[in-house]
This record gives sequence, structure tokens and C-alpha cells, in this order.
Amino acid sequence: MPSTRDADLRWLLGELPWILLGVVLVLSATWFVGAVTGLLIDIFEAVFIRGLGLPLSYEFMGWLYDLAGLATAVVRWGGLFALGAYVVRRASV
Repeated sequence: MPSTRDADLRWLLGELPWILLGVVLVLSATWFVGAVTGLLIDIFEAVFIRGLGLPLSYEFMGWLYDLAGLATAVVRWGGLFALGAYVVRRASV
């Protein structure tokens, strides 16, 4: 049965709170992962570089920051992909 414009609008208004909640959760998870990885890098730097005086290169620290950015991007895009899959699945039911 083809859907009508009113039915589509009712569906969208019914699902909008869940979609917005998903966006907020994805943004919160992205912030959390970014904050935790930044904190772990700061702890690593304080203990191993300043505390023990180990000579670590700038390339290694750049690699750690790149890895933290990758983790944040994986959480962000994975969450948005999951949210899109949820919307498509609910729309096809």
C-alpha cells in the first residue's frame, strides 16, 4: 500500500524524538571518546615523558593524537551509520 503524505509526516513526527535522541547520544559518545583519549594521552605524556624522562619523538606523539582522532571518528561515523540504519529499518516496516 503506498503511503500518503500525511502518513509520512505522522511517521516522521512520531520518530523524531528517537532520531534526536540518537543524534544527542552520538554527539555525547564522540565527546566522551575524545575526552578520554585526550586524558589518556596527557597521562601518558606526564608519566613517560616528564616523569621518567624518556625521549619520545614528536612523530610518535603525533601518531598517538592521530590514533585518538581515528577513535573519535570511528565512534562518530559508526553512530551516525547506526542511526541511519535505524531510520531506514523503521521506515521500511
